[in-house]
Amino acid sequence: MFCLQTEELNREVATNSELVQSGKSEISELRRTMQNLEIELGRRVEDPAPLVSTQLSGTDPANLLHLPS
Repeated sequence: MFCLQTEELNREVATNSELVQSGKSEISELRRTMQNLEIELGRRVEDPAPLVSTQLSGTDPANLLHLPS
């Protein structure tokens, strides 16, 4: 009886350990993603010109005369 309970607890510990490790890996991956997004955001804030040029690339040049400066 005691041995069966011990085996069951050992299986639960192993399963939970795997879940904890998987969660830690996911957190690390999400932190890397967040860091990369923060870097990209910083670049766009520092130099918004590429973003503005992308937004205007499909604009008819005649309409550019009516854009507020």
